[in-house]
Amino acid sequence: MVDRLAARHGAPKWRRCGSRMETGIRIGGTDVRLVKPVTYMNRSGVALGELRREEPFEPEELLVCYDEIDLPLGRLRLRSAGSHAGHNGVLSIIEKLDSSDFPRLRVGIAPTSGGYRDAAEFVLLPFRRHEQEEAALAEERAADAVEMALTEGLTAAMNRFNAEPTD
Repeated sequence: MVDRLAARHGAPKWRRCGSRMETGIRIGGTDVRLVKPVTYMNRSGVALGELRREEPFEPEELLVCYDEIDLPLGRLRLRSAGSHAGHNGVLSIIEKLDSSDFPRLRVGIAPTSGGYRDAAEFVLLPFRRHEQEEAALAEERAADAVEMALTEGLTAAMNRFNAEPTD
């Protein structure tokens, strides 16, 4: 999803900065820094902790986007703050920022048919062939949600994208 945003807005090449990759874009007149941790998922907060030491920011200025195995594939959930709800990557961010008061976009990845035995194994597997189109649509919708949150506000984006997808 972050790569889609970068491509949509003609971002310069990604560059490595410590434990993250980053680039910049402009959305609706706002400069946006796109950041991808290069650590293991459960250490995602390391990248944001480094960034915050280099260029201080408030947690409320973020929009943390991540996959969520507890949501069906393609469902989106925007929230202004919250707990980690068992997601170790979000827990790492909360610990490094010493705050859970940051907006987040959860992108559902749960399988559409048949369960999974091991969540850790599941999230490392590619989508099944019949799920690939839905996953691509979810990436597009997630990128749309980020753009709307930046241009029209988080509440407007929540009202539109937290509903069941219709397209």
